[in-house]
Amino acid sequence: MWGLRFLHFSLLVPLYRSNSDVPPRSLPVRFLEVPAIKKPGRRASDADIEAYREAVKEHNLSRRCVDLLKELRQSVDGAGLGSRTILAVGDVSFCNRTVLRQPLDRLDILARSRRDCRPPIALCF
Repeated sequence: MWGLRFLHFSLLVPLYRSNSDVPPRSLPVRFLEVPAIKKPGRRASDADIEAYREAVKEHNLSRRCVDLLKELRQSVDGAGLGSRTILAVGDVSFCNRTVLRQPLDRLDILARSRRDCRPPIALCF
């Protein structure tokens, strides 16, 4: 049975700033299915296996997340909010080189990491 993988982006609206009795709300802005690449069978040729390895590198969850973050930044800029910084909050699977080493303009990433994780010197703030 195949598991379903999705990327879900929400906008957190701080309604408590205008009315202290109202909690913040989360509004979904992007919802994208990111299916896993099907693995070739035992009898697959070497070319098929190599194509699968390249497809897995190119179509993984982290790369799709970076693409969606760039698209979201363009949408926010198009809405006239170019001066705003986007804070993207992610889980452990987004605390990796693919996501953290991308040059993302006006976009900060906050990701939970493992306890034994040692960040590279370039990522220490």
